[in-house]
Amino acid sequence: MRKSFPFTCDHCAKLGKGMFYLCFTCSFMVYPQCTLSPRIEQSLIVKARIHDHPLTLARKLISFTCDACGKECMGMFYFCTTCSFVSHLDCVSLPSIVKVTRHYHPLNLAYNSLLGSQFDGRVCQLSVKAVNVDYGVYYCSSCDFVSHLHCATSKEDKDATFVQISKDEESIESSTSVLEHEDPCSNESVSPSTFVVKEIKLALDGIEIVAKIKHFSHEEHDLNLDDKLENNEKCDGCMQPIFPPFYASNQCGFFLHKACVELPSTIRHPLHGQHPLILRPS
Repeated sequence: MRKSFPFTCDHCAKLGKGMFYLCFTCSFMVYPQCTLSPRIEQSLIVKARIHDHPLTLARKLISFTCDACGKECMGMFYFCTTCSFVSHLDCVSLPSIVKVTRHYHPLNLAYNSLLGSQFDGRVCQLSVKAVNVDYGVYYCSSCDFVSHLHCATSKEDKDATFVQISKDEESIESSTSVLEHEDPCSNESVSPSTFVVKEIKLALDGIEIVAKIKHFSHEEHDLNLDDKLENNEKCDGCMQPIFPPFYASNQCGFFLHKACVELPSTIRHPLHGQHPLILRPS
């Protein structure tokens, strides 16, 4: 059986195994799930709440310090062509107002150009750690409550029931530049299927279902449609826990989600708009 080798995604910088999209021209590699990420819809140019100027997506994988939150990051980033401000992808999507479970009032986003000396020597009241005034914070002016960006938006502290109804909370303005008139993931740019149908059966309702396939990522054995889970198996395509419907090899325990089987073999995507990306097994 072919071994799966780890690789580093050029979008999220995470090391993993499974299927990936590859540019044969410049060796750009990306997880399929990263191409489906909602934040990719921010596209090439955005107007984020964390900075005064528009930010442009840089598709290069580098190490940098995020000017919004101060974290050391590795991966793609947004940058300002006016003042060289750099932000990692998560900070670009920060809301202007959040509510945390440990404070009564909503907190407003305040970034470094708006902060004054009153924040010097302050402590985040969620983590009880020092606040660096060179980076953004969430702040309540009524109670003088201050928090790190990542603390106020963490799953542990963020009040998920809070909804800010305001035009300011509409989706981030974006421009797709030369891509704005085409769908980069449209099936119109997709090459032939990644699998061959070996057997079709009729379901009880009379609908045809593909019961057996040969998939390009596992040419050793046919894969059969299944819905019975026995152990904590993982999909060999996305490396996430397996769940029905899925295809499996009866001979060696190879598993693929039905959704992973149906991934297009070739896509064009804003993350790497200059070349097509080809689906490959690792």
